[in-house]
Amino acid sequence: MLRPLAPLLLILALAAVPTAHADMAQGRAAFAAGKYDQAFKEFVKAGDKGDLTALYLAGEMQLQGRGAPKDAKAALKLMRRAAEGGHVAAMSALGAVYAYGQDVPADYEQALRWLRPAAEADDMHAQNNLATLLYFGLGTEKDIVSALYWARRAAGKNLVAAVKLAAEIAAQATPEQASAANAMLASGQRPKPPQSTTPLAREVSPPPKPPEPAAAEAPHAVEAPPPPPPPPAVEVADSPTPLPPPPAAGQDWAVQVGSLPSRGEAEKHWAGLTKRHADLLAGRTPLLREADVAGKGRYTRVLLGGFDKAGAASFCTTLKAAGADCLTRRLGVD
Repeated sequence: MLRPLAPLLLILALAAVPTAHADMAQGRAAFAAGKYDQAFKEFVKAGDKGDLTALYLAGEMQLQGRGAPKDAKAALKLMRRAAEGGHVAAMSALGAVYAYGQDVPADYEQALRWLRPAAEADDMHAQNNLATLLYFGLGTEKDIVSALYWARRAAGKNLVAAVKLAAEIAAQATPEQASAANAMLASGQRPKPPQSTTPLAREVSPPPKPPEPAAAEAPHAVEAPPPPPPPPAVEVADSPTPLPPPPAAGQDWAVQVGSLPSRGEAEKHWAGLTKRHADLLAGRTPLLREADVAGKGRYTRVLLGGFDKAGAASFCTTLKAAGADCLTRRLGVD
């Protein structure tokens, strides 16, 4: 699941961005040497002096727990500062975090808020993720025309996930919808933002400034959960009857593939994953387990159980290679 982030992308970000701040240069050198504690401190110092890329990288490191204790709230605060300053990669990363809901509850309104300006600034991951939300009507009205437009924008940059998504949307679009999307692409016009379907629960800070050119590629894209009806039957692990049997000794690890605000959204998420990754997920029955998220209430985790620790890590790696996102979790340990 978006997060944990790919270390290689972070390294590429470090290598790609020139800066006038000595702190930033020292941070990059420390990171390259594996001195993550020092790198994080230097990035924060550079960020406090106005370097948006340093803020973004510090946020990514703290979200990963590299160089600083893992703290999603503090990490997103750093990344938000960069995004509000117009840093495209930070906008894209924030949008992906909220679209997927790892480390923080999924929030499609916040995801759309940050993905749209990043997509308009030509970030291909943001374009792909925005297309997914629009296609499935997550946090917004379903909009096939806009979804196809953004998916094709990203597919034009040879993003594999976007190529697949664009083909899927095109197969569902009417000739009129496909023609409208193609007309916008040909004319250089952009879709108008559709109206959101749910009220924004979080406090909204001022709109971001016009984005500066992306300094680094955003973290790998996270596909928002598609909801093709009807969802498959799922086992609710914490329902009163029947309770699932306890995991066998050594098989008490699970791969978490989602964390959603409601059981219904969790079911939709699972249905979408099984459609996109049938070769890996066909025949598997998820556990839907509610968990208290500090300050947010009850959320439903989508878990695949029956693994030992090594097996869970291996399967999660396979899912990530296929374009999905996940994390491993020991059952019974929040």
